[in-house]
Amino acid sequence: MPSSSDITPPSVSITSPASGTTYTTSQTVVITASASDTIGGVTKVEFYGGATLKGVDTTSGDGFTFSWSLTSANNGTHSWTAKAYDAANNSKVSLPISLTVNIAASSATDYYVATTGNDSVSCVQAKNISTPKRTLNNAVTCLTPGATLYIMRGTYAETLHNNIPGGTSWSQPVTVAAFPGQAVTIQAQSRSGPGPAFPGTDHRLHRRRRLHPGRCKRAV
Repeated sequence: MPSSSDITPPSVSITSPASGTTYTTSQTVVITASASDTIGGVTKVEFYGGATLKGVDTTSGDGFTFSWSLTSANNGTHSWTAKAYDAANNSKVSLPISLTVNIAASSATDYYVATTGNDSVSCVQAKNISTPKRTLNNAVTCLTPGATLYIMRGTYAETLHNNIPGGTSWSQPVTVAAFPGQAVTIQAQSRSGPGPAFPGTDHRLHRRRRLHPGRCKRAV
């Protein structure tokens, strides 16, 4: 039980990545904070990108963390801070770190699907990592020659249908891949059902296949 006279805030600092780091490829960056308190312990750490709250971690483990998925849409310099709270609700903000994203825009088109997405969004909206599709079957219908569908972390319980645009040329294949640094599991909707597959391709994704960092391509 924390003392009612506890007015000392916890200590907190961002330990990784190093301030000044520049990212030139799409990936998931894990921002790690170290926090401690002499009375009652640390109850949570909030992560801020600028003045915007991006995530909260209540379990320290190997440090309090927030996973930041970045693409060329995040190009620019970003200031990150961590704010720690103790059991008496005292808080302290870490010194900021500066991270730069400089990812070359691809001539191809990237689409996104996530377990937190919504299939009612348009294909245009699904080009933004913040507004992804919800199901693989809906998302693959957006694919055009040279496009990539990035699957965000999680388990997708669906049997893929032949919804991917087909063709015979490998000059601009469509690509389906787990987002860099994220683990993806695809499983059939029933144990007796067939494993998910991309008919007509040279790659088959069997039931409960983990895409980490697997890629499947199809000619168009």
